[in-house]
Formats: sequence, structure tokens, C-alpha cells
Amino acid sequence: MANSFYTAYQAVFSAVKAVLDYVPAVPGEPSVPASGVAKTVFVGENFSLTPDTPVILIDASSKSVAPLEMGRALDVTVRVNLLILVRESAPADWFDGIIDVMGDVVDAILADRTLGGAVKDIYPTNFSPGSISYRSKTFYGGQVTLEGVIYFEP
Repeated sequence: MANSFYTAYQAVFSAVKAVLDYVPAVPGEPSVPASGVAKTVFVGENFSLTPDTPVILIDASSKSVAPLEMGRALDVTVRVNLLILVRESAPADWFDGIIDVMGDVVDAILADRTLGGAVKDIYPTNFSPGSISYRSKTFYGGQVTLEGVIYFEP
């Protein structure tokens, strides 16, 4: 059965969500430590914001698709925008309240730049802390943009 482009493309976003979703440690099991960054991570689905922060919204952005070899594989660059909503009030110290959370997001991605094999490589291309207007509210957090590469062969 041939690979589905949708399946390969969607796997990148599922892998990013899996890396960022907070999973608590299992008490008494040192081999199962806590992992992830945010209790609430959304990928394309409808949602409502809750007091649980930070919230990470994962969105796709257009990027290139090019032949890797004639008539065969495609070189697909996937752009992933992470909108990180950390808090509703301005932080007293941006480095201890916003940028540290955003750094945790980047560290989680860089821990496995293949996302468990979902991509050949993924890396941050933008790191922008700041205030964010979203759904008529102002949040403090920022945006991290990632670019990943998939070699897709139908």
C-alpha cells in the first residue's frame, strides 16, 4: 500500500504535540520521569482557553515541496508555528516567566530533532517573545517557528 501524503504530513504535527504535551512522572518509577512542557497543547482542533497555562497552539504554515529525484521522492519542508500563551498579565521579569517557558519548548524539540522518525530534521527558525492578542484577549508568551524536512515517496 502506498504512503499517504496526509499521513506523513500530519505525523509531524502529532509528533510535535507528543513532545510538548506534559506527562507527569510515575511515582516510585524513576524510569518514567515527567516530560513535556504544557498541560494543554492543541493541533488544529477547536478549543477554549482554560486557566491552565501555558497553552501551546500548533499551526501549519505554507512551505515548499520539491522533487528529491525525478519521478520519485519529494523533499517537503514543513513549517510549524507554535503560539505559546503563558499568562494573561505582564511578567515582572521576561526571562523568568516567559522566555524560560519558550526555551523549554525549544529544548523539548531539540532533544530529538527527528521527532521519533516523523521528520529527517526539525529546527527552530524564529523565537519571538511578546504580547499576543488572541480572541479579543491579550496574553504574554511568544511564537516559536520550526521547520522540518520530510522525504515523501508515494
